[in-house]
Amino acid sequence: MTVQLLFLAFIPALGWGLMPILSKIFGGTSEEQLLGTTITALVCGFLFSSLQQLTYDMPSFSISFLSGIFWSVGQYFQFRSLEKGKVSIVMPFSVASQLTFVTLASGLFLMEWSNLITASLSILALMVILLGVFMVTKTRNGNEIISKQLILFLFISSISLMCYVTINAYFGIDGSRIFMPQSMGMFFGSLLISYKKFKQLRPKPIIKNFATGSSWVIANTTLLLISSSIGVGIAFSFSQMSLLVATYGSFLLLKEKKSTWEKRNISIGTLIYILGVVGMSLLK
Repeated sequence: MTVQLLFLAFIPALGWGLMPILSKIFGGTSEEQLLGTTITALVCGFLFSSLQQLTYDMPSFSISFLSGIFWSVGQYFQFRSLEKGKVSIVMPFSVASQLTFVTLASGLFLMEWSNLITASLSILALMVILLGVFMVTKTRNGNEIISKQLILFLFISSISLMCYVTINAYFGIDGSRIFMPQSMGMFFGSLLISYKKFKQLRPKPIIKNFATGSSWVIANTTLLLISSSIGVGIAFSFSQMSLLVATYGSFLLLKEKKSTWEKRNISIGTLIYILGVVGMSLLK
């Protein structure tokens, strides 16, 4: 992996790590946050397509549109989870489940595991990453228990986001042609999700969450650019450094409090997590 690719691989982590923090700062309901994000994505998608003068065929357009719907479902349930819990608690569970699903899907269905050794080392690296996530979640020290409803929300979110990440690669669709139809699918999905509460939606929180959408646009476009070079599984693993951005950002920007014992576990978990992600990247 070149230095340039390594640098680009960390940009999705920054964008996705800031998303939950920005959504907390700007507030609004999950539906308002989702609409604010997808409106921004839709505008940027059309601008990107116009500037690139891209053309589309119906099969690839439909698959990318579908991936956007998967994203809207996954992100909605992540926003719902963030309504019920702190960023530093929700995001580690979200990241752990997403990484597991995407790594297995990219290895088994996208054939990124070329042989048994690669598969074994990838699973080992995944286990190291999950150990790091576990250490970060140990910050709760038994004081906060994640509810069954929250676990269900995160499970639905992670399955949907896994489909969003892998479906285009499975059908071999070029990255530059994904963005616009994907953003249309995202916006369409957000309208369906918000339909029953449409009269209750407020313009101000939606507009504020354009910033949340901008953070997603930066992360997503960079991920699309690098996935074809380093593989979906590895690109997504690097993007999940967003856990570190979200965790430390929640302390600095949201003023979430942690004890000395909790901070120690976060530091240990961070080092283990980085080791696992770097190990997975070396498999390329």
